Amino acid sequence: MKERPGCKGKTCRDERLAKMKKFSLIALSLFFFLTATACGSTPQKAAAPQPEPVKLPDAQIETIAKAMVSHMTLAEKIGQMMIVGVDGTSMDKNALVLLQQYHVGGIILFDPNMQSRTQVQQLLSQLQANADDKGLPLFLGVDQEGGLVTRMKQSMYTAPSAAQLAATGDSQQIYEAARKTALDIKSVGFNLDFAPVLDINQTKQRSYGKTAAEVIQNAAVAAQAYQDAGIIFSFKHFPGIGKAVLDTHVGASTVPVSKEIIMKEDFLPFKELIKRFPNDQFMVMIGHLKFKAFNDTPASVEPQIVTDLLRKDAGFTGIAITDDMGMGALMEGYTSAQAGVKAVQAGQDILLVCFGQKSKQQVHDAVLAAVQDGRIPQSRIDQAATRVVTCKLKNLVTYRELKQFADAYTK
Repeated sequence: MKERPGCKGKTCRDERLAKMKKFSLIALSLFFFLTATACGSTPQKAAAPQPEPVKLPDAQIETIAKAMVSHMTLAEKIGQMMIVGVDGTSMDKNALVLLQQYHVGGIILFDPNMQSRTQVQQLLSQLQANADDKGLPLFLGVDQEGGLVTRMKQSMYTAPSAAQLAATGDSQQIYEAARKTALDIKSVGFNLDFAPVLDINQTKQRSYGKTAAEVIQNAAVAAQAYQDAGIIFSFKHFPGIGKAVLDTHVGASTVPVSKEIIMKEDFLPFKELIKRFPNDQFMVMIGHLKFKAFNDTPASVEPQIVTDLLRKDAGFTGIAITDDMGMGALMEGYTSAQAGVKAVQAGQDILLVCFGQKSKQQVHDAVLAAVQDGRIPQSRIDQAATRVVTCKLKNLVTYRELKQFADAYTK
């Protein structure tokens, strides 16, 4: 390399070395840039992949639900309106009859059905696989309140009772207990928890408070936890059974107080929390307590309570479900068949029949016969079945499954 004019000795060599270093740095930077570009990246931050949509717009889902119901037989629609118990710890012929001949839309499990987490997972999977409901998933429910009302305590998470949690005055503890409960039952395959209790000053530590304000504050936290965990929940036992003097599992009990007192006290937690949560993400369970202010008839079969009080006064648009129809408070006055018909006439969307294979079949057959002879309007069945299917589509199926249902039923 020639020296520039006037450049001699060490000074000129230093200048040449400096230029060579500068050139090397530029070349190295260019190499890294070209290499990165060749590998598919750029100096800018890469765009995050777009997640798959989780659902279609509500209006479109509701349209799909109506179309699916319109393709069902009457027996299938009534089946969707039933959640039933099963016998034993594995699929048996009775369960298969309920699923495939009576088309039941949901199953509830109790301790006799539950031996271990693995066994419960297998049973729920078998039930879901054998459902005969046009591809719709089953509601798979359990009473997992915490405290005394906990299934399979030996291997499931047992939350403190509602009363114990309320006594702490700590909303975070209430939230975490409900969240752990929801995630625990979800991990074995359940998608529905019949909780939280909204009754004021309920016995057996099942109440979140002794006043309407306490119940509203604490139960709202629990419900939020269930919702956040992706579990369908249920407010119970409408319009409030805290004033009962006898356990309705055992026999009939009548509350003699006025409608004004009921509206100012027991009814308030339901009215308030129904407004706070999307009505298609939870159910309201109606108990069997009798109220002199409402015809002294079990609440679950009384139109003034199910239709007027729940629908009109509380503004609830979601699924109304009975408490277990085999409980003493209801069976003292009605057969299973009679109770099933009266409950649907009153405005119930789901009939909960936990025990007795014959009782479950009788309820289904009685409702079907009542529609056929005009005692129950076809529109009442369509309304109830549509609420059930809409809830399932919005909460229990994937976006891909929704699109498949849309293609199958709306085109």
